[in-house]
Amino acid sequence: MSLFEGDSAWSQNATPRPDEHAAILHAACGIYTRPDIVDTILDSVDWCPEKDLTDMRLLEPACGDGAFVARAADRLLRSFIAKRRPFRRADLAERIRSYEIHPGEAARARGRLIPMLKGHGLSKSDAQAIVAEWVRTGDFLRDPLPAGHFTHVVGNPPYMRWSKLPACLRAEYEQVLPAETARGDLFLPFLDRGIEALKVGGYLGFLCTDRWKYMGFAEGFRAIRLPQVDILQDRPITPAEAYVEKASTYPSIVVMRRRRAPKKPVRRARKGLSLKQAGFEVRVGPALGCTEAFVLPIDHADEVEPELLRPWLSPSDVQDGSIRDASRVVICMYDNQGKLRDIERFPKTKAWLSRHRHKLEQRSVVRKHGAVWYRPIDKVSGETWKGPKLLVPELSKTPRLAFDTSGAVPAHGLYSIEASDADMELAELAAKLGDGYFAKEMSKLAPKASGGYVRCYKRFIEMLVVA
Repeated sequence: MSLFEGDSAWSQNATPRPDEHAAILHAACGIYTRPDIVDTILDSVDWCPEKDLTDMRLLEPACGDGAFVARAADRLLRSFIAKRRPFRRADLAERIRSYEIHPGEAARARGRLIPMLKGHGLSKSDAQAIVAEWVRTGDFLRDPLPAGHFTHVVGNPPYMRWSKLPACLRAEYEQVLPAETARGDLFLPFLDRGIEALKVGGYLGFLCTDRWKYMGFAEGFRAIRLPQVDILQDRPITPAEAYVEKASTYPSIVVMRRRRAPKKPVRRARKGLSLKQAGFEVRVGPALGCTEAFVLPIDHADEVEPELLRPWLSPSDVQDGSIRDASRVVICMYDNQGKLRDIERFPKTKAWLSRHRHKLEQRSVVRKHGAVWYRPIDKVSGETWKGPKLLVPELSKTPRLAFDTSGAVPAHGLYSIEASDADMELAELAAKLGDGYFAKEMSKLAPKASGGYVRCYKRFIEMLVVA
């Protein structure tokens, strides 16, 4: 029996069976916020009981079981009491709106709120009617929202790679969401719609991954939304600090305020050419999908046909200014024309990869996209990586780079700088970036991960001034 079964006021909100999409999203994204972090974010956006919240309007895009909405409601009621405002049903109902796509979790959130309102003297029918407005079972990304209506937007939006969404749901989102946000990661349209919903001077406070600041998929979002807000806080915290359960993502507390008018861009004197403008190309090492299958210790190299093997370098092999001799080799399953090799022609390689066949077959590229079981995610061929290159580890305490002329294939955690259309030679570039210059400039440009690690992503490497 649902919590409100038999009450006519709740007939439209009776808990249905969770549909497949809601169940999938909840299973992937249902990581809830610690109560102290909820309080920190509410404090940061001035949703505090000592403030006058009686005419404010708070929005939460994905309320889960009610961690944010319950604490926000408690603060709201205490503000009404402090300001000697009576608890009128119509007044309270307008103050909070939250969404939850999973019906069972939405019911749990309502179950936290009803006793709170009844404890403050509201009747059962008034409490249920108010909570029906406060917690809506529905999809925030597809529900029409009034732009510029809310004074506060808070929450912990879901993180899920766009490619992992159920195909039909992904197609529906791509029909209704702006193209610059329907990509990359599910959190991005939540952040975008949250900003859009804010009135001028309103605050947004999210527990959110900081990938919107630097990832290529968020470039359109940054161009449109960042001129509309002031970023008041962007503080990384650890997963253990942030979440009730164990999580692998590294979040930040981000607080923004909606500007009265977009800032005019500040014109800066041109200091010189960036690495990209100077004609250098930056690309990331290939993704394999199962490193233990495709990468072998060099003392096992005789277990694979030698014409398929090339040296393989990991981030730990790249020192500051030098490269260790490769201790591993990678199987290049593509020929120099970019065609996947026929594994039947390479019995030793087939035998080696067959040891890992179960894991290889479980990969998304095989299960969902119909690739043959031995195909790596990216095309890996020796020809592609044979030229000279500067290698940069993606994540490091102190950014570093080194010159490689061995023709080694870099791991997916390495970026390669190559002189595709540059007038300057790579050796000259290496000299310019030496003597601590690269580390100093990247530490200014690139975002920081937990523990003080610098994220040397392509976008920031390309911004380095080199000429």
